Amino acid sequence: MFSASDGSHYQIASARWLSQIPVWRGNRVIDMTHVEKIRQGIRTNIPLLNSNPYRIAVITEEDGTVKQYIIDGQHRQYILNEHFKKEDVPDFEVLIARKNFENEDEIIDYFKAINTTRAIQWKEDPVMITNTYVSAVSKEFNINPKFPMIRAGKTTRPFLSADKLREALIAKHAETWTKTPMEFAEHCRYENEQRINGLKIKANKTDMEYRALKYNFSLGLDMALNWI
Repeated sequence: MFSASDGSHYQIASARWLSQIPVWRGNRVIDMTHVEKIRQGIRTNIPLLNSNPYRIAVITEEDGTVKQYIIDGQHRQYILNEHFKKEDVPDFEVLIARKNFENEDEIIDYFKAINTTRAIQWKEDPVMITNTYVSAVSKEFNINPKFPMIRAGKTTRPFLSADKLREALIAKHAETWTKTPMEFAEHCRYENEQRINGLKIKANKTDMEYRALKYNFSLGLDMALNWI
């Protein structure tokens, strides 16, 4: 194993194991045409899928659970997953590059940096467009990167899950909005301030509401994310 200048750790792993790693939810919508091009390129020589390292994001969730997600190589992994569904298929080795991330916006920035060859998708792919909104809001509220308000994976209120935020934005078709990511971040700041001010004058508060006041962050209290 060796480390790269960007903090990635390269190592050899089992292709069968890799085929089961979940794909990061912020990844672009899988392009089946691209999958078929890869399939035609390798023909039946499956180990050729190891031509480039598979990049994996390592995230420690709020409860201490460590999760791993593929952030580059999802199309090749799709073929691997199909391959290992067959009976008696031998395993082989692949090269992976693991990198630890504190917050979702760090993954988004890194993903964009390593996917420059398909930059146009940041203007077309619904998930890629939505990522720019998630990133803007994360940067607005994650003032202390070691103690973020918007977190990867499962969270406890008043903190907000970046995955839930992304899902809600996709459901509301953020890719069609005229409002820019920065304008949306400003909207979220205003909505947070309004809710914090309301909590300050509320007579009877729950423990979660007291926590929201402590951290000056209330957006995660609304599980439906009606403030979007």
